[in-house]
Amino acid sequence: MVAPKQSSRSVTPFGSYLLDELIAEGGMARVYRARRRGGGGFEKPLVVKQVRPELARDPRFVEMFVQEANTLVRLSHPHIVPVYELGVVDGIYFLAMELVDGATLSAILKDGPLPPPLVARLASQIAGALQHAHERFGLVHRDVTPRNVLVDEAGHVRLVDFGIATPAEGDGGEVFGSPGYMSPEQLRGEPLGPASDLFSLGAVLWQCLVGEAAFLREGAAGARAAVLEREAPPLPETVPAPLRELVMALLAREPAARPASAAEVGRRMRTWLASEKPEGVADELGARAAEAAA
Repeated sequence: MVAPKQSSRSVTPFGSYLLDELIAEGGMARVYRARRRGGGGFEKPLVVKQVRPELARDPRFVEMFVQEANTLVRLSHPHIVPVYELGVVDGIYFLAMELVDGATLSAILKDGPLPPPLVARLASQIAGALQHAHERFGLVHRDVTPRNVLVDEAGHVRLVDFGIATPAEGDGGEVFGSPGYMSPEQLRGEPLGPASDLFSLGAVLWQCLVGEAAFLREGAAGARAAVLEREAPPLPETVPAPLRELVMALLAREPAARPASAAEVGRRMRTWLASEKPEGVADELGARAAEAAA
């Protein structure tokens, strides 16, 4: 999990952890910079994410959270933030995960859109994380959004929060995900496969290239209709054609019309990036993350 440079200060015991600072708060959880205490004065810095009590009262959410968190602790990939522990303390469900120095993609995008080569690097590394989860564990992320993409100061990209999306209203009642990034099938409350994550990835990449979210122009309330009833807005012609065509394919309303896999997306992004920037763009992306974190 990301470690921002500024936050509100407090120190609270929580099971075997000390919660040092509240660093983020959202619809699903409170996130703390923390330390795990051990024998001989040992302490390990990390992040503790506490699920909000109101979500813990939803048995569907708890079942999903516990089932998939047990898979999360087995995920081991360079582009996935490691989860060390799932637990419950005084009725509060939590995850303990690695502390990452850097910034969320949502923070980086506050300064505007990114150059296409940086977007290709982001895409290839996020796709690598999704490929690992999809192919090795059959795990669908369900909440690929800019706030769940972390970039450190070396330009290394990581994905966080597999399978623990926030509840949202869908056509058939409550579904889990973020307005403006959920696939059509996710909004309809249908069973999800890897193609749903690819749609969400496409929405993230579209935002990176343009500087605003593709389906949130009418706000969260209008996002559902925008995804279900209309094609994605076209990308500007200034976006290189290979990148433009791939992102628009990811945003196809029908899952079968999207690229076949995250592996294919990663390959195509790496191929294009190697042809455009053979020297790489890690330093430039890392500088953007450092600026956002500061």
